[in-house]
Amino acid sequence: VFVALILLAYSLPAFAATTEAQQAAESLSELGLFQGTEKGFELDRAPTRQEAVVMLVRLLGQEKTAQNGAYQHPFTDVASWASPYVGYAYQNGLAQGTGATTFGGQQLTTAPQYLTFVLRALGYRSETDFSWQEAPAFAGQIGLTGGYQNANSFTRGDAAVISWQALSLPYKGSETTLLERLQQQGGLTVQTPSSGLQVH
Repeated sequence: VFVALILLAYSLPAFAATTEAQQAAESLSELGLFQGTEKGFELDRAPTRQEAVVMLVRLLGQEKTAQNGAYQHPFTDVASWASPYVGYAYQNGLAQGTGATTFGGQQLTTAPQYLTFVLRALGYRSETDFSWQEAPAFAGQIGLTGGYQNANSFTRGDAAVISWQALSLPYKGSETTLLERLQQQGGLTVQTPSSGLQVH
């Protein structure tokens, strides 16, 4: 029987947003889908666009694939450590540049941008299913999130919460969730995280 994800925060509305983000990050980390930096998770810091793509590729269980592949991209402003991830995302239609040869790697990620990355990963097309500017509203419609309208305050913690919620959603036109696909592919470090957010 496939498992389904339930955010404990839904049943405990008194949780502070920071607590929800911490638990999401810890749960994702235990599953092998999220990592911190040398300073920890840094959930209160805004991620750069290249960091956001790294988060996305890890969420999809494709980090080793990206690192071991030869995924190319045309961008000249991506750090060498992030280049394999950006190449993988670019080649798989998950992320686009800010110009023909620019990705905006050091620019801070906004909520619409990260939600667009995740929505594309779930099979939605930003050209036809939604516009990236309206990604928060569309994400709310499919149950990914109902907030994150303020792009100026988007943090790594917000990315963790969105990523955790994404695991329980099915791919477009399918009943298979992201979590189920990761299980099928053996892309999880463990099957059930021990932290507060639970997998049933």
